[in-house]
Amino acid sequence: LGAAESRSAQFAKSFDAAKADELAKMFSTDAEFVDEEGNIYQGTAEIQALFTAFFEKFPGAKLTSQVDSIRPIGKSMMIEEGTRTITTADAATSATQRYLMVLAKDNADPKSDSWKISMVRE
Repeated sequence: LGAAESRSAQFAKSFDAAKADELAKMFSTDAEFVDEEGNIYQGTAEIQALFTAFFEKFPGAKLTSQVDSIRPIGKSMMIEEGTRTITTADAATSATQRYLMVLAKDNADPKSDSWKISMVRE
């Protein structure tokens, strides 16, 4: 379960640094990201474009996460649930939402302990 926890910490670190490319690399090539309004982004290119546009609109935004649970599903999947808060650079505005994230073992290298984000739903 440590892999999922470290993935969440890396996600926040890359988000805070506004590195859309690093965030996109955390997702599997066929991943799905569903935002709080129900918009669906599929694949790493769309997910990277989503983060790039977000960072252009909200430069300096920061992310904090509270992981409530991480449950293994067999040996190759995990489900993480929690709460994320995004705060603008001036700290004047913040938004908090619940999220569910599905992590899958990276099949490209079955010997590694690498996990990719398969799905996020906010």
